Amino acid sequence: MNKTGLILSSFALGLSLVPALFSDDVKIGFGTQLPPYVIRESETFQNKELPPYLIPESGAGMEFEIVDKALAEAGHKLVPVFLRQENIKEEIKANPVDGLCPCDENMGIEKTFFSNSHISYQNAAMVSKKSNFKISSVSDLEGKKIFAFQNAKLYLGEDFKKIVGSNTEYQEIPLRGRHMGIAMNTPDAVIIMDKNIFEYYLAQYIFLDTGNCEFTVSEIFPENDYKVAFFNEKLRDDFNGGLAKLKKSGKYGNILEKYKNLLQKRIEVAKEKKMKTSIF
Repeated sequence: MNKTGLILSSFALGLSLVPALFSDDVKIGFGTQLPPYVIRESETFQNKELPPYLIPESGAGMEFEIVDKALAEAGHKLVPVFLRQENIKEEIKANPVDGLCPCDENMGIEKTFFSNSHISYQNAAMVSKKSNFKISSVSDLEGKKIFAFQNAKLYLGEDFKKIVGSNTEYQEIPLRGRHMGIAMNTPDAVIIMDKNIFEYYLAQYIFLDTGNCEFTVSEIFPENDYKVAFFNEKLRDDFNGGLAKLKKSGKYGNILEKYKNLLQKRIEVAKEKKMKTSIF
């Protein structure tokens, strides 16, 4: 190869590396209090003796890593922005982002381009074993004291919406941590939230040996397949391409398995500590 050819080949190689070296920053708004899907450094402060022990400042979690890696596959760099869900439209006015998650079309945010589903949440009904409630279907929630996650009526189907519509003791609470306080201290309450988030927080109460920690988890709702809502069609397409690569390579499944094992380990460590405390 002559000198000119070598220079051209080197230039072409340099261009091929540009997306990896100079990727576009993409700001994605994530919800708060959603571990193990999204874990912030501040959320591990009060229980540093439970896994995950060390969280990077930028964040971690099952959904967080999937979005991060899918964008990276498309040559983009994730810049996370943590937003409160209770007034999301006002939040994104104050903190402009390129996309939001977890979302679906029920959120009612205009001019968005929804990605393919990148994560599924399993919402369930959690009741204290002290209550003797038997929840095997949505209809069993009739007349119960219900505490659900923010906008649950938008996501959990028409039957749920009808049942809670006239229930004066139905409340939607944006902070999952508050759900847990209610669960520990209100035996006749029904808590509606994702079962993995519930178990993540429950481990902390088991670890601290605080309150009632025995619950029945009833998966009376179908899985919710969530998406990323982008405000730019090209970014949405890039993300879909990166997500497809992530799934084909097996990395997607590895991320899910990693956090499934982390959640199991977290509960095991909490129970081991409680047993040691009771012995001594």
